[in-house]
Amino acid sequence: MRKLYSADIPCQAGCKYCFAKWEDMYTGLSQLGDEQLCEKEVIIYPCCDGEFFEQRRLTEYVKKAVEKKDKVYVSISTKRFISDAELSTLTQLHQELVSSGKGFVKLAVSLSSQSMLGEIEPGTLPYGERVELARRIKNAGIFCALTIKPVLPFISSDEYCRIIQDFREYTKYILIGGLYINKESEFYTQYFTSENMVQKRIVEWLPKRPEWNYVQDDKQLEEIRAFANKEGALVFDSDVELIQAYIRRGE
Repeated sequence: MRKLYSADIPCQAGCKYCFAKWEDMYTGLSQLGDEQLCEKEVIIYPCCDGEFFEQRRLTEYVKKAVEKKDKVYVSISTKRFISDAELSTLTQLHQELVSSGKGFVKLAVSLSSQSMLGEIEPGTLPYGERVELARRIKNAGIFCALTIKPVLPFISSDEYCRIIQDFREYTKYILIGGLYINKESEFYTQYFTSENMVQKRIVEWLPKRPEWNYVQDDKQLEEIRAFANKEGALVFDSDVELIQAYIRRGE
């Protein structure tokens, strides 16, 4: 069972592809502090559309949520700098979950490219600092993963392969995928010249399961997947599959 929640304080990163700002399409999720979890085994996404450590009392809410659960896996992604104190807070939560046999914290470094981060993700951590963050997460003993989402058709497969090489020392768990796109957005009109890759996809994680436009280059994803396999990395299309694989492997 997945439980996904919205941020209390909106993300300020300003990513051009962000679909959380579609006022005519995006339906916000509930917040973690507003809901009681009844599932005994759950993957919690405490902050899907914001940065975890920018939220009020979110760490406290997560701790309360895990108290009465048999198994809890906390999945967090970030594009910002995390201080030693913040990382220590997550490490403590991770160790408590592991030592009690309840679960773990997964902290993923997220990005969409290397060469165009400053243009496409203007308010986020520079590329080299994200690689360094992955090193710090691994050294802290937390389950570190790499999220390459969205994989953008106008970025070369070679660039994504170099990203995998740069992060490979710190994680072999990689999540890849395409992009939900608003064809009326400036991002679409500026960066996309063909509609051939646009398809309809049901958004499973939103309450009303709307159908949105989705961009994915299957050939590009297969090239990335093949390279990652050669590097000994594991590539997944969904975070649930990634977490389940980590559990099965007992790492």
